[in-house]
Amino acid sequence: MPFARVFLNLGLLLLDKATLHSVYLGLVDIIFAFAYNHRINEGEDNVEAAWTICKLSATLSWLEEYCGSVREVMYCCVRRSLCYPLYRHWELSQVVLQDTRQIFHLGRHKLLQCLLKVHKILSASEPYYILNNLFITDYCVWIQHASPQQLNKLAEALDVVAITKAEVGWELSELETAAKLAALTV
Repeated sequence: MPFARVFLNLGLLLLDKATLHSVYLGLVDIIFAFAYNHRINEGEDNVEAAWTICKLSATLSWLEEYCGSVREVMYCCVRRSLCYPLYRHWELSQVVLQDTRQIFHLGRHKLLQCLLKVHKILSASEPYYILNNLFITDYCVWIQHASPQQLNKLAEALDVVAITKAEVGWELSELETAAKLAALTV
């Protein structure tokens, strides 16, 4: 992503509006992945933490640069949480979405804490440590100067996002019904 290298540890360069929008949406994606990992591991790190965070975050796994809406990002996050990790459950994805909302409502300080935890997790993992240089360090510097008003708007936008099973597009309700019927016949 081109925006990842414009942040310098000595200062911040001005970003155009479209790039800044993409940075905020990437932050949502990374925080969702962090919240999922934090939820399933109960705050403890393990050897799979870096893999989980990087697989759930499209920003980190394949350098996705979001340019749409918060809803688009959350749609992507929920779908990824239902197909990649070991624990794939609709209710878990909804709880992680709520955790993500809560983190954003707690503000810049909490977001920085989360990013620093991601930095620590990725630093301990051989193939993923490079993502700190590409993204996380810059996000840690940037979030300290991010607009509190923009973060509040982002938190409010997250509050109104509700992803339904039908929107995911995988016929989840039908699959759940079939699984219940199969369980009854056993």
